[in-house]
Amino acid sequence: MGESNCELTVLDVAGILQDRFAFISGGKSKNGCPVITFPETPECPEVSEDQYRDVVTYLTSVPSLNELDLGFVVVIDRRKSKWSTVKTILLRISTFFPAAVQLALVLRPSGFFQKRISEVGYKFVKDDFKFEVIMCNGSQELYEHIDKDQLTQDLGGVIAYDHTEWIQQRAAVEKFSANTDHISSQLQRLAKIFESTELPNDVAATEALIKDHELERKEVQEDLRSATAHGESLLSCIKVPTIENRQGEMVLCASKLVHVTAVERLLVQLEETEKALECFWERHHSKLQQCLQLRTFEENFKQSQYLVGQHLEALKKMQSDTGDSVSRTDTLIRDMREFDKQAQDDIQTAENLKAEGDQLIEQQHYAVDSIRPKCLELQMICQQYRELVRTRNELLRKLRDLQERIDKANKWCTKGVDLLANQQVEKFQTQEGAKVMLQDVEGLLASANDLKLNNPREFRQAFDSVMTLESKASVQEVLKRMEDVQDMCKKRMTSLKKIAIKASRPVQPVTPAPVVSQTVSVEQKLEPVVKKKPGTRKRIPTFRKTRMESVKKTGLEDEDNNTDSNIYEHKETLHSLSDFDASYAKRGHVMKELIETEKIYVEEVKSILEGYAAEMDNLDMQRLIPEHLAGKKDQLFGNMDDIYMFHHDVFLRDLQNCENTPTLVGRCFLDRREEFQMYSDYCQNKPRSEALRQEVGDNNPFFQECQRKLGHKLSLGAYLLKPVQRITKYQLLLREMLKHTQNDIGSSELKEALDAMQRVVKYVNDIMHQIAITGFSGNLSDQGKLLMQGSFSIWTEHKLKKEKLKDLRFKPMQRHVFLYQKLIMFCKKKEGSSNIDKASYIYKSSLKTANVGLTESVKGDKRKFEVWLHGRAEVYIIQAPSVAVKNDWVVEVKKVLQDQFDVIKEHKKQGSQSTDVHADDISGIMHFAAMRHTEQYSPTDYSGTEPSEGYYDDGWSTDDFSCSDEEYQEQSSFHQYTVLADYQQMDEGELTMHEGEVVEVVSTGDVGWWYVRSQQSGHEGWAPATYLEPVSQRSSHSGASVSSLESGLGSNGIQRVASKTSLGSGSHSGLNTRLEDLEEVRI
Repeated sequence: MGESNCELTVLDVAGILQDRFAFISGGKSKNGCPVITFPETPECPEVSEDQYRDVVTYLTSVPSLNELDLGFVVVIDRRKSKWSTVKTILLRISTFFPAAVQLALVLRPSGFFQKRISEVGYKFVKDDFKFEVIMCNGSQELYEHIDKDQLTQDLGGVIAYDHTEWIQQRAAVEKFSANTDHISSQLQRLAKIFESTELPNDVAATEALIKDHELERKEVQEDLRSATAHGESLLSCIKVPTIENRQGEMVLCASKLVHVTAVERLLVQLEETEKALECFWERHHSKLQQCLQLRTFEENFKQSQYLVGQHLEALKKMQSDTGDSVSRTDTLIRDMREFDKQAQDDIQTAENLKAEGDQLIEQQHYAVDSIRPKCLELQMICQQYRELVRTRNELLRKLRDLQERIDKANKWCTKGVDLLANQQVEKFQTQEGAKVMLQDVEGLLASANDLKLNNPREFRQAFDSVMTLESKASVQEVLKRMEDVQDMCKKRMTSLKKIAIKASRPVQPVTPAPVVSQTVSVEQKLEPVVKKKPGTRKRIPTFRKTRMESVKKTGLEDEDNNTDSNIYEHKETLHSLSDFDASYAKRGHVMKELIETEKIYVEEVKSILEGYAAEMDNLDMQRLIPEHLAGKKDQLFGNMDDIYMFHHDVFLRDLQNCENTPTLVGRCFLDRREEFQMYSDYCQNKPRSEALRQEVGDNNPFFQECQRKLGHKLSLGAYLLKPVQRITKYQLLLREMLKHTQNDIGSSELKEALDAMQRVVKYVNDIMHQIAITGFSGNLSDQGKLLMQGSFSIWTEHKLKKEKLKDLRFKPMQRHVFLYQKLIMFCKKKEGSSNIDKASYIYKSSLKTANVGLTESVKGDKRKFEVWLHGRAEVYIIQAPSVAVKNDWVVEVKKVLQDQFDVIKEHKKQGSQSTDVHADDISGIMHFAAMRHTEQYSPTDYSGTEPSEGYYDDGWSTDDFSCSDEEYQEQSSFHQYTVLADYQQMDEGELTMHEGEVVEVVSTGDVGWWYVRSQQSGHEGWAPATYLEPVSQRSSHSGASVSSLESGLGSNGIQRVASKTSLGSGSHSGLNTRLEDLEEVRI
């Protein structure tokens, strides 16, 4: 069937076609136009106008649209007819023809009389035709327009046209076409039904729907396959050759070609229809499967939600049952363990279901908005369950520990009462018996430490979260009972000691004669203090006098030297010109070396990318690539391509632009300082790259072949090290350039560029160390920028008595310290990791910078400094490899603490407008204010709040944290102090003091600053404790050193606060005890 939209079929015009009124044989004119023939049919009945229209409309619909555009050639055979029949058919064609007529070839009547009439008649009617008409006297004249092999045999051609066969084949083709259209419409109807079907809300209905749709799809597929088989059978019947060509081969008749084309086009249409069906079914079936997955997920979600909810309700009910004894708590712990074991299957199912939901989301499920909230809810209830289980287990563990301690304490009290009750002192009047009883009582008191009730702070931190009114009452009761038993034991011990210790002959104490020593000047006594406190001003009159004398002496010398200055002026000018030429030449040499080495570096990196990285994608080289190396190009080369693009496209051009102006090269580095940070990414990947390269080895066939093609003498490992070598080379070249630039134009930028590149190298080096940290559970990116890192020797000091013995060590700990903006981290370098590329650091401990203070100098060693927690509860004495390293760290730590302090100070100013201020905020503010006092900053902003060593008590005990009478006497024993040297007020709130002035201490701070009152002026203010000396010691002639000064004061006096200035190490400078077996204290 043709491509035109004709509604007529061969059956509609079968009667006229069978009478051979007209036919289309498949022949074409010389210009390619299809030929329609009106043959000589004398026996054909008269054809009406409607019949004529139908037959020509149908015949013109047979050729393709391309052929219709060319138009038709009409051949009218009227050799045996009259001129009137010729005229009638021409007028009909001129009046109606569905397509264009290019030419009408008329075989005129052959009779003599009719022939003459046609000649005369044609002249009268030829102007009435819309197309060209050629009157032919015989078939030979047709050959001028139509080839012989394009004409039927009745016109003298070779086409063996069988009209009956053509009609039959045409009818079969049209039937196949109708079948094809029916299948297409059936498929469209099925697609609409499938798309309009509402998706079910349960699993069973969804599975049933999928089965129904699969059956309907199979039916359509069977129809498609049946139609295709029919079309192929029809095509094979039509393609049977019926004529012989000039070479003697049987070929297909031209009249059948149009049918072959139509059938082939319909078969292609069926094939495309089948493909469209498969594509549609794939989408539709995928949607149905996703619906089934969604319904299954929803049902499983409801079940998991219900089961986990039941477990959560059960857990919440358990929280109130805490047990009142150790045995009951043990039972609850076992029940909790069994409950968790039984619930784990449901929890695991819920977590697996959440993972399935996440997978559906990743697969872009159509109901993502419905699945995601359910996944979040599953995650929430699972986390809630695990958190409740963890909280419950921790609660039971703490309760058991608390009850066990209370039970042990009660048993200890009972044991103590029984011991004291069973002792009969009147029966043991001998020393031996008293000693035995004394040992029993002492042993009982010593065993009280095992009860773990002697530290209220630790007790509160451990059990504050689980304490109830009943348990608190029990604790207070047992503590009171223990206190009573201890008091009775101490009284018993006093009585027993009088019996056990024999009275010895009293010895009269003799006071040794005082040692006469030379008087120590104020400057000598102040010197060690001032040296250890950078920034402290020594305003001593002697120094002022020396400075004035020095000025006078310099002025006289200048007058004497004026005469000689002109002698050297000319020589200095010549020497400066010579130096300028030499410096200019050297700058050019350095600049040339910088550009040449940059070009070499760019070419080397390019060779690696083209000769190795690109070859990994070369199909011809795939067979040589080792299995472990396949697909790991990014791991092996890191971001080397970014480095190459930066140097090749940007930085090399910048350097070449400065070739004639070397002093301006510093600007190139400053403008690109951010881009150089990409080397940190490369260096971070370097260990992974090196491990991969060593794993595959340099002798593998792929590396060997690439090296051979490039002609490299060195292996790939040497070239992968080039970026690391290059980034360290820049600072050397910049330093050499700066050496020969001096004060010329661009010298300041060169200095900045050198500093910038040194910071880049330092940051790259620090990052290389950071990636080797193991064991840290937090996120390093949350700690701010890594500022510094290095290895140090470290000692520790603790304020708690039970921790002090651990600090008595002679050998320091070796730690690698990392300084972040928010954290100071202490790590231990793993043994055997001397190579920096393979270094490994084990995390030990850390301090938040918001909670630490800094002591810049420690007595006895200029390389030491301290960081400490508030109140010096923990002190870390850090010894640097050199004084320069120590100074760099002190400066950086001070910057960090200063930033922290500025933030807190700003918060305090904002918070002062509100009356609701949290105690922790005040404590934090005082802590940073104290840190600033140590650095010679003013404390006036915080003078309204006095630091305190007091301990907040919630009803357990306060005895262990109150000052004894002896301590109080020591604190108040030195009330008046003498000023050692002049001190000038540095900030508002401080007090200006003069050497020899006597002041009274009003209150003592805990960070080396005291609030004092001058006896001469009566003014009050803050003063550094290191400038003050007790009057009693100053009046003596013993020449007390700083250490003796510290040891003579109480625990809350200078000894306690001095370490927060430059006197911090004095507290452990006099250790003589040697503890060989002391275990290493790890920070």
